[in-house]
Amino acid sequence: MIHVGIDLGTTFSIVSHVNTQGMPALFPDYHDANEFRTPSVAHDGLDGTLIGSALEELLDDDPGLPIVRFVKLQMGSKETVYTDHQGRAWGAEAISALILRKMMKDVEAFSPEE
Repeated sequence: MIHVGIDLGTTFSIVSHVNTQGMPALFPDYHDANEFRTPSVAHDGLDGTLIGSALEELLDDDPGLPIVRFVKLQMGSKETVYTDHQGRAWGAEAISALILRKMMKDVEAFSPEE
């Protein structure tokens, strides 16, 4: 079992662990092993849910894509922070859970444990 620390950030999120040398180490993004932070941005659409860098790249081609950012600022609020393509309302905690799930995919992809 690996123990991780997650910084669910307003703009970027990171996940880390203590490596075999006893030093803190960041997990890279499973889409780009050279990137160690995930933009805290989300989109849920017809083609599924996108989080982080993959979504940022898509926004270069489709800047009008509905997204949500800065959900951490709305934590604890009962307000809807995002409405998806099916009209479903998402709260800040639900969007944060999507970001956390993506961060755990990074851990699974690069975990030193089997």
